[in-house]
Amino acid sequence: MRFPKFLPTQPASLLRFIKKYGLKTGLSASLWMLRTWFAKGLISIQDRTGLFSYQHWLEKESRERKHLRCKVEPFSLPYQPCISLFIPLSKWETSDVNLLHQTLQSLQNQIYTSWKVYLHLTGDPNGGGWESDIQSLVKNLSSNIVTISSHTTLHQALQEIPEEYFMLVSPGDVLAEDLLLEVALVFNSNTTVPDIIYFDEDRMTGSESSLPLLKPDWSPELLLSTNYLRNAVFKRDLIRDTDTPKDESGLITRNDLTYLLSDAAQKIYHIPQVLYHASSANSLRVEENIAALKKHLERKRIQQVDVRLTEKKVFRVTWPVQEKLVSIIIPTRDNLFYLEKCISSLLKLTEYKNYEIILIDNNSQEQQTLDYYKQLKQYPAIRMLSYPQEFNYSKVNNFGSNHANGEILLFLNNDVEIVEPGWLEEMVRWVEQPQVGVVGAKLLYPDGTIQHAGIVLGMEGHASHVFGGMREGHSGPFGSIEWYRNYSAVTGACLMVRKEVFEKAGRFDENYLLAFNDVELCTRIAGYGYRVVYTPFARLIHYEGKSRSSYIPAADIQLGYDHLEGIVKNGDPFFNPNLSLCVRVPTLRRSFEENPYQRLKNIRRYLS
Repeated sequence: MRFPKFLPTQPASLLRFIKKYGLKTGLSASLWMLRTWFAKGLISIQDRTGLFSYQHWLEKESRERKHLRCKVEPFSLPYQPCISLFIPLSKWETSDVNLLHQTLQSLQNQIYTSWKVYLHLTGDPNGGGWESDIQSLVKNLSSNIVTISSHTTLHQALQEIPEEYFMLVSPGDVLAEDLLLEVALVFNSNTTVPDIIYFDEDRMTGSESSLPLLKPDWSPELLLSTNYLRNAVFKRDLIRDTDTPKDESGLITRNDLTYLLSDAAQKIYHIPQVLYHASSANSLRVEENIAALKKHLERKRIQQVDVRLTEKKVFRVTWPVQEKLVSIIIPTRDNLFYLEKCISSLLKLTEYKNYEIILIDNNSQEQQTLDYYKQLKQYPAIRMLSYPQEFNYSKVNNFGSNHANGEILLFLNNDVEIVEPGWLEEMVRWVEQPQVGVVGAKLLYPDGTIQHAGIVLGMEGHASHVFGGMREGHSGPFGSIEWYRNYSAVTGACLMVRKEVFEKAGRFDENYLLAFNDVELCTRIAGYGYRVVYTPFARLIHYEGKSRSSYIPAADIQLGYDHLEGIVKNGDPFFNPNLSLCVRVPTLRRSFEENPYQRLKNIRRYLS
């Protein structure tokens, strides 16, 4: 949300603002904007200087949870299932003793005491010496550590356990003392008990926690980039009710298991608290994950899947597309410099050839623009349409869709430049998936920083572009820009949707003039059960604001409030409530931030 360009150090601006809104409202609005500007600046300073550390934030969160837990009596919970914690040990070395002890000690500290541990060794390089090591380690610990097995597979062992729920834990990982209690509270607070419960996590380096991963609610496409369910709590019946894939040795891997159970789950629940501290000694097994991802996608009936690790160390998945006709709808008025960039780069670079361009002129006046239109007649893929009415983003794009022959629509701004040949095929690949309704791309400013990598509702007001201004490859507490994502919305500057879905949802709402129409359309399509997907592998340059000014009509501000109020009040499910909504770069939320819902109400009050 852009505020009027006003600073209190500019008396003339202050006077104009007070004259427009009245003395009382003008001063109130000015103070509110000052507080917002100050909060943004303070967050930026704290992050740059390290004055606000994750370790301090985590300690504060832990203290607050401990205070709330004083009101909870675990033994009084109506439903107290025993949870099994399965610790696979693929090898055993002397150094593993300390790691395993660290994990077992965190289990001993659990407030919720209905649990059992199963230790499972799949290889024994020391000729049986590991058993005496473990016996010595656990003899003074809880009797809940009941099983040591070396002759069954992971799959067999999990099928045989009697407990209703289980989780996989690696040696060295530490569970917060209230992890199992929080899980038990979820069991007792939901009418339908979830099949999978997951939580936020970080990395342990020595005794210090760092590198938090604050996760969104269930996001299927995000799972392709990072296996954020690896340490979740799973319902045991999921593994008994599914056909289990195995690797070449006949064994099921941990990644296989996670993807398989997520496919079978009906309800997946997220606890937005850092409850799991993963050991830095446990590293990603790339080849294992690639094989598991391929099987995961093949179970969804996607054929000829290719999975690879890119030079940016992120997974990319591809498969052949169906080559359906794409109608690229581009509204335009004069601004020839950017329009030429858009059209020429699209024609020269785009490898996907089954497309048509519907160029909609909206009262262009400059002769050079009109001359350029005549030149475009030589391209059979380009059709020129005239929309002589006053510009309304929703109406002009709906008008274009009426003339589209394609099964797939791409709404594209005229100030977007194509920079890579595979961009259109990448977007088509995702929009062809039946459960995907909308696809968005990674858009860059000319200097290479991020203009768009998804939209978060409630950020900076109604909604804003997460990761805005960051460099490609940036990673932080919300993960990486380079990950596949599910979002509540993506920008209309480059928005792809199947025509049938667009029509089913009722097209763009023509009550909007300029702003928030893309956000509202995405939320409406999501309401029909479709997912909104962001792919980082469709990259374009966006000269933002060159096609239209950044002005937002007051009517759009009010209408956007009416449509988005409920989501902002409850929180965007594809973001994390522990992250700041005051700034675009994902960072920890501060106590001095204005409540997002209150900020939205203030924007409506002062700017609509």
